[in-house]
Amino acid sequence: MKFTLGKVDNRRIILLGIGGAIIMLILFATEVLSPALDRLTVKRTSVENGFAQHGRLIKNVSVRDFVEREFANLGEGAFQNESDQITVSQFLRDVESLARQPNMTLLNMKPMPVKAKGQHKIYRVRLSAVGKLQDIVKFVSSLTNRKYITGLSSLSIRGVQGHGVVECAFSIWMVRLQPNSPQGVIRATTTGGKK
Repeated sequence: MKFTLGKVDNRRIILLGIGGAIIMLILFATEVLSPALDRLTVKRTSVENGFAQHGRLIKNVSVRDFVEREFANLGEGAFQNESDQITVSQFLRDVESLARQPNMTLLNMKPMPVKAKGQHKIYRVRLSAVGKLQDIVKFVSSLTNRKYITGLSSLSIRGVQGHGVVECAFSIWMVRLQPNSPQGVIRATTTGGKK
């Protein structure tokens, strides 16, 4: 048996050409364009993630530079150079000198045990004072705004007999960095080896 196409007119040739072109276009789109677009999307996402990471790194570097500058400005008061007993006595002497005000009297000042936390130590003192409220507030404010790192952990105020006189009991603390801590090493490198 012999197979022949017979007579093919121009219309069928055009339809076959268009059909073949559509099939080729579909094959090209699924086999070439779609994977290329997928790779382009992955690359674009990778670039966007790279820009975001770059932005975070730039921000971290600027924060690190700020922290190093501020750390270099801490001064010697932030580092413990003496024994715990000497450090506590210096702290108590500083508190006493700040408490010398005409309308305020320190009633009690008791150092608490020193807490070692990682690369720093916390020196706590419980105080009670009596005086006019504005003098007590001024005293507490001057204590917590010292050159070295201090804080207030508790505060209670009660009225006592007398015009405008209150008794205040509170706990303050001071932090000293250890000279051999990583912060001390950073300080030594930023100040040229002077601790």
